Amino acid sequence: MRSCTDITTGIILLGLCGVGAWSVSNIPEAPTEGVGPATFPTIVLVILAALSLGLLVRGLFSAGRHKWPEAAILKKTMCFIGLFLAYLAGIVYLGDFFATMENPPFHSGMGFSVSTVLFLLLALPLLGRRRPLEVVLVACLTTAGVVAAFGGFFQVLLP
Repeated sequence: MRSCTDITTGIILLGLCGVGAWSVSNIPEAPTEGVGPATFPTIVLVILAALSLGLLVRGLFSAGRHKWPEAAILKKTMCFIGLFLAYLAGIVYLGDFFATMENPPFHSGMGFSVSTVLFLLLALPLLGRRRPLEVVLVACLTTAGVVAAFGGFFQVLLP
């Protein structure tokens, strides 16, 4: 029997990889560097496409009954997807908001930082984390680490 969940997820992820590949193909190449700005996203997309293809194959050839996820799991998944889409919109909106301020009180990555902290504060309990101190520490330290790595080390301007 086939696993409907694995097949559907594999197809959706392969479609997203296609959209990502199209987006990466529009990134201009760096004129002097051997490794350009499209290298890292390309590597991630290749890995994701390979894993998605593996999931699709596993779904097609899995033994046993096929079934969709339980209603509670499907509801939690849909809530997470909605939260993630709100996170992406928040990055753009807050980034634009802080960028258009005449005298912004924060640096250029504040839209990303605020959105990421809020996303993690809501996503971690949704995924099963219950200790408030753990949730707050993970949200703040993860955001600080990503901002330090990309904003400080890689010199990437964050929204």
